Amino acid sequence: MDQTIYFQDNFFSSGLTEIRNQDFIKLGLLDLKTAFSRKVSLLDLDRQEVMRGMFVHFFSRKWKVIDAAGIEQGIVQQKLFSFTKTFAYYKPNGAHFRIESPIFSREYNIYDHNEELVAQFNRVSSFFSVPAFKLDNHSNELSTEELIIVIMGVNAIQKNNNAAASS
Repeated sequence: MDQTIYFQDNFFSSGLTEIRNQDFIKLGLLDLKTAFSRKVSLLDLDRQEVMRGMFVHFFSRKWKVIDAAGIEQGIVQQKLFSFTKTFAYYKPNGAHFRIESPIFSREYNIYDHNEELVAQFNRVSSFFSVPAFKLDNHSNELSTEELIIVIMGVNAIQKNNNAAASS
């Protein structure tokens, strides 16, 4: 199932933003809640929640991915002590995925446990604008909706890292 979509964060990480496909057709919305809660919900066109993501707790470096029924789909966490930007996505069924990017790159690859490329995403916004992302999903195992929440988790973890480094 190959699918390319675009979505973005917002200034102050709050409010609604659109999710669009490569033909610029609106597929859904991201509800970025508030800048202080660090939660995000993916909504369908009827504004019904499909997936959501949030930090496990306030000072956590782990991002939880939850479906509309409230069932945890996985955890995103950053791998430390690496010369690349590396994250992992762990599913409750034991499946795991590696999310990796060269240190100064805006392009990320997501690999399954067999080291096969299942998705790619990159930050397509400029330095002074809000983060916007392009996702190419090649996976039958991970839905596009789930990957969007995973990517927003990677983005949230990086924002926390940047805030900690500047204080």
